[in-house]
Amino acid sequence: MSVVSRMEDGVFDHAIDINRFEEGMKRRTIGFLKEMSDDISRLLSDSPTMLQADRLNSLLGQVDGVIADAHKSAKVDMRNQLIDFAPIEEKATTKIMNDSLEADLFSPKMTSMQLQAVVDDSLIRGALGSKWWDRLEENTKNKITKGIQLGIAEGESMSQIKTRLLGKTTGQFETYEVGGKTRRRMKRVGGWIQASNREAEAVIRTSVHSVASSVRDKTYLANLDVIDQIQSVATLDGRTTPICASYDGLRWTADGHKPVGGHGKTYLPTPRHWNCRSTHVPVLGELDKLDAIAKTKGIKIPPASRASVQGKVPALTKMDDWLLIQPEVTQNKLLGGVAKGDLYRKGFGTFKVKDFTGRRGDPLNIEDLRAKFNILKVEAEKPSVAVGEKVSPFGRHTINDFQSGKGMEGKVQGQKWRDSLTDEQSKAIHDNFTGEDYVPMRAVMRGGTYWEDQKNTLDPRELRHDPSSKIKLFDSEDDFNFWVDKVDEFRSGIETAPEFEGVVFRGARVDITGLQRKIGKLVKEGSMNMPADSSATWDFDTARSFMRRSTVSEEMEEFPILYWYKQRTGKSVEMNSSHTGEHEVIIRQQTRFDLVKVHWDKKDWSSEEKKKFKFVEEGAGGGRHLDDLVIIELEEI
Repeated sequence: MSVVSRMEDGVFDHAIDINRFEEGMKRRTIGFLKEMSDDISRLLSDSPTMLQADRLNSLLGQVDGVIADAHKSAKVDMRNQLIDFAPIEEKATTKIMNDSLEADLFSPKMTSMQLQAVVDDSLIRGALGSKWWDRLEENTKNKITKGIQLGIAEGESMSQIKTRLLGKTTGQFETYEVGGKTRRRMKRVGGWIQASNREAEAVIRTSVHSVASSVRDKTYLANLDVIDQIQSVATLDGRTTPICASYDGLRWTADGHKPVGGHGKTYLPTPRHWNCRSTHVPVLGELDKLDAIAKTKGIKIPPASRASVQGKVPALTKMDDWLLIQPEVTQNKLLGGVAKGDLYRKGFGTFKVKDFTGRRGDPLNIEDLRAKFNILKVEAEKPSVAVGEKVSPFGRHTINDFQSGKGMEGKVQGQKWRDSLTDEQSKAIHDNFTGEDYVPMRAVMRGGTYWEDQKNTLDPRELRHDPSSKIKLFDSEDDFNFWVDKVDEFRSGIETAPEFEGVVFRGARVDITGLQRKIGKLVKEGSMNMPADSSATWDFDTARSFMRRSTVSEEMEEFPILYWYKQRTGKSVEMNSSHTGEHEVIIRQQTRFDLVKVHWDKKDWSSEEKKKFKFVEEGAGGGRHLDDLVIIELEEI
C-alpha cells in the first residue's frame, strides 16, 4: 500500500469521526434552545390574552431574558466542546501523516493556549463563531418579540401565538439533553423558531470544521520542510456546492499557496461556505528532508513508503472511488452499520456517499475521540457526558456476568443497584412496569393522554385505550397524571441500572396481516426507533415462551416472530423485576436499530444462518410452534 493510499484511509476515516462528533455536539448544544422554547411556552401560558402596556413590556422583557440566557449557555457549551476537540484534531492530523509513512516522524507541537486561541479566533464567513451566536440571539429576540406583539395586536389567543411562534404540538413526547440532564417535552413541528434552530445547527457544524481546518493548516505550516503541497478534498460533502466541486483535487504550494498544475484558482481556506465539509490534506514529497528527520529520531522509513514518495505523488482519489475498493468492515463503519453497508454493496457502485449522509450512526462524543487518539483530559473537573452516551455507575456487563460459575458480577451489581433505589422507583419498576401495568405506562410514553369526553371516544391510533380489550386506560385526568408520575419514577430508576451488552430477544405470535405490516415497514425504512421503553430478555427460552402465547383469535393463523437485537445500551433490571427468572433487559425509547436481515422459514436457512441461530433448535422441546419462525435481526447504531 502506498503513502497516498494510507493517506486516503486516514483522511476519509477521520472525516467520519468528525461528522459523528459534530452530530453529537449539535444535539447537545441545541438542547439549550429546546429548553428556551419550553420556557417561552410557559411564560405565554401564564399570561392573559389581553395585556396592558406595562404587563406586555414585562412579558417581552422576560422572553428576551430567556432567549439571552439560552444563547449564552449554548455559546459557552460549544466553545468548551471545541476546546476539548482542538488537541484531538491536532493529534489526528499528525497520526494520519505518520500512518501514511509508516513512521512516527511527526508529533503535536501546539500548546494548550495556542489551541485555545485557534478556537477563539476561527472565522466563519469573516466573523468569529461567538459573534454569530450574538447575531442569532438578536434575530431570535426580534422574531419572537415581534411575533408576540403582532399576535396580541390582531387579537390572537395565547395558544394561537404559541403555535405560530413555537410550532404545533404533535401529541407525542420527545426527550432532549441539556446540561447533562435528560428532559422530556411535548414535541412541536413548524413555527418561526425552527428557522433559528436551523441557523444554530449551521453555526455549530461550520464551527467544528473551521476549528479542524485551522488546526490542520497550522500543523502543515509547522512542517513546511517536508510538506511540499496541499490538496483540496471534498470529504463527505454529500451536498457539495459548485465551488467545492470545482476545487476538489486541486493543489497549491504549502508555503504561499500558489496554484500547482496550471489550474489558476486562488487558494480558499475551508470552510468555504456554510456547512462546508471540504478539507486540505498534505502532499508529502520531500524524501531527503523526511529521511533527515527520521535519522535524527532514530527512525527508518520503510522502503515501500520511500518508493511511493519519490517522483510525482499521485492525487488522492475521490471518496466514492476509494470506498468502492474498501473491505466490507470499512464500508460498514463509514456508512453507519451493516444494513447500510449491504445496501451500498447491492448498488454495485450506483450509490454514492452522499446518498447516506442523511442517516448517520451514533454520534461520536468527545470521550470516544479521546480514547481513539489516547488523549487524557487533564482538567480536574469530571468530563461531561455527551448526548447519546449511556453511563451506569454499576457497570456494563455481558451474558457471562449473569451465569453461574462465571463470577455473577452482573447480578452482584444488579443487587447493589436495586438497593440504591428509592421506594417509589423500586415500586414503579417491580410492581408496575415489570408487573401488571406495562400497557398504561407504555401508553403514556407513546404520547397517550386523557381528555374530558374520552368516554365517548375510542381511537386506538391515539393510544388512549387498549385496542385489544377496548377498556379505557385512564379513568380521569388524575388517573392519567398518576401514570405519568409512575413513568417518571420508573425512568429515573432505570437510569442508573447496570447495562447489558449483547443480543437480547423479544418474542411474540402475530397474524399474517400483522406480520406483513411489521416487516414491510421495517424493510421500507431500513431502521426503527424503539417507540417506548420495552422489555426484552437475554434468555431465548423466555422469548420462546412468548412465541407460544396466542395474541389473536384461534380462527386466525399465527406466526412466531423473534426480534433479535444486537445492542449495548439496554438496562438490566432482572434483580428488581417481578419476574426475576425472565432475565429482563429494558430497551429504552428512541434507541435506534438498523435492519440487518429478515430470516424467513427455517427450511430455507443457509448453513451460516443455521449456525448463527442454532439455539432455536436446542431445547426446543418438540412441537411445531416454531416451524414458521421469522427472525428479524437488528443492530443498534
